[in-house]
Amino acid sequence: MERGAKEKNQHLYKPYSNGIIAKELSSLEQEIQELRANGTTLSSEPEFEMADIMYFCRRGVESIVDDEVTKRFSAQELESWNLLTRSNYNFRHISLRLSVLWGLGLFIRYGFLLPLRVTLAASGIGLLVVLTTIVGFLPSGWLRTYLSEKIHLMSYRICVRSLTAIITYHNSENKPKNGGICVANHTTPIDVIILANDGCYSMVGQIHGGLIGVVQRAMVKSSPHIWFERSEVKDRHLVAKRLSNHVADKTKHPILIFPEGTCINNTSVMMFKKGSFEIGCTVYPVAIKYDPRFGDAFWNSSKFGMVNYLLRMMSSWAIVCSVWYLPPMSREEGEDAVQFANRVKAAIATQGGLVDLLWDGGLKRGKVKNTFKEEQQKLYSKVLVGDQEDQEFCPTHGRHCLGPLSFHTGVLGTQVCLGLGGRYVERARETFQNGLTFSSRPVRIQEKIHLRVELCDQHWNGALRLGFTSIPPSSCGPLFPPAMAIPDLATTYGYWAAPVPSSLNMPGAELRFWVTPQGVLVYEGPNRVKYLLLKGVDVRSPLWAVIDVYGQTRAVLLLGSKKKQIFHMRRSCPVPPPPSVSYEDSCMCVNKGHPCCTPWGNRLPTDPITTKQMHSSPG
Repeated sequence: MERGAKEKNQHLYKPYSNGIIAKELSSLEQEIQELRANGTTLSSEPEFEMADIMYFCRRGVESIVDDEVTKRFSAQELESWNLLTRSNYNFRHISLRLSVLWGLGLFIRYGFLLPLRVTLAASGIGLLVVLTTIVGFLPSGWLRTYLSEKIHLMSYRICVRSLTAIITYHNSENKPKNGGICVANHTTPIDVIILANDGCYSMVGQIHGGLIGVVQRAMVKSSPHIWFERSEVKDRHLVAKRLSNHVADKTKHPILIFPEGTCINNTSVMMFKKGSFEIGCTVYPVAIKYDPRFGDAFWNSSKFGMVNYLLRMMSSWAIVCSVWYLPPMSREEGEDAVQFANRVKAAIATQGGLVDLLWDGGLKRGKVKNTFKEEQQKLYSKVLVGDQEDQEFCPTHGRHCLGPLSFHTGVLGTQVCLGLGGRYVERARETFQNGLTFSSRPVRIQEKIHLRVELCDQHWNGALRLGFTSIPPSSCGPLFPPAMAIPDLATTYGYWAAPVPSSLNMPGAELRFWVTPQGVLVYEGPNRVKYLLLKGVDVRSPLWAVIDVYGQTRAVLLLGSKKKQIFHMRRSCPVPPPPSVSYEDSCMCVNKGHPCCTPWGNRLPTDPITTKQMHSSPG
């Protein structure tokens, strides 16, 4: 029973579910950033966050509940019972009719199909051994090659019929050709006869004893197969040399290799060994997908021996599978063997509807290698300290620098001017408003902005207003900014501002303000007491600081900012103006000739302590 070389687009079965836990393919960095965002901790900077612990806890629990690796080494779970005993271990009596149906199926499978299949299998193997041995005595030439091909095809097709295999071959124009290597995903030892049923291949493997050894010795007499002694398998150079010599001879059949090196339960494709991809020849990928509803083809070698496995296969209803011949692939320029192997593996997984896994199939019998653990540690280290190759050292704070911070030089109130490289802002004395300023860059969550009040006029009411905005200041229109932060900006979405108590707003008073991961605007006065000014700041978007030099407050000096991490302190690093440049030259007034440019407007405190603080590193 064979459906030979028929092209069908419809699926014969449902694709395998990834598991009981819905998972999306994403990198460690992407998942951590998403976790921080969901936890209202917006931080794309290289730093440690307490929320990161939840990522590793979640992944650990997911692995316990639904491990994506070890479940590939056991039989695939079915959505419904297929009347096979082994798929219904926890038997429950449902109805008499179903029990009778199961008993009838048991009688047909073991009383009729199994004896017939065993007879066919014995005939196929016997003919293969006897006829290949006879052909092996013929001299090398076209007759020997012709007879060997016919004998192999005949024997494999008899063995396929002994399993009641129903095979659909797709894209036969891409069948492997001489001088190349055919690679396929590996589910069962019968993968060999499934593929050899449609063409001749040269097999590669280790020499065995018993019945398999007899078959191997008979096959190699009439066809150029490659068998290795146990001591030779670990010699990579010897294996590569023999494979290279084989593919160099265009008269020899293509080599059939299963790069996974072990049987997987046909739900995924695991890591391909790179050896067969280092030879430099054309690779012919083949995807094999079995339908488990009629019989489970997977061989769990750690649980069942070969005889037990063949008995279970021959007592199934049928072996139904689809084979896709994919277009030949070659190694691209600048591509190493590992990248080439992963590209071929991805193509096979996509065509067969299988899960593409990076894990080594050797985990079936061995422990996780330290290299896998180290790779995860390297990925997380990039989240903590960033990509070292792309970072530039700050001469003052090194890699812990938050970046330069000053007032925005392009967006200012109409009554203010800047000085000291954008660190000093002063409003004209004739008005109490139009003193809005913004930070030159987005500030980070928990980045404490350090200000000092330099000048106050007591004849006005109100004082400094502080806040944040998620609207980039440079993207606003020509009429921006308005006269006051409150109420002009505070009533608009994307702006948050609150007043500072006048009693805390005195000349020389140093203050700090920041936003918490929960969106709370916090103010710390000169007495080191913290005040919660407002809540509801949207921390999911970049935030610019808003400083409204309002009312009694006339001049403010930006001393910098800092952010405390778990292991270190990060600080901003503005560049002060050169000593040779006078304050008058460094004053960036947007309204030349305005009263703010009077001698008082260009005056800075001259006491030694203040001058030293203004020209020192911030924070």
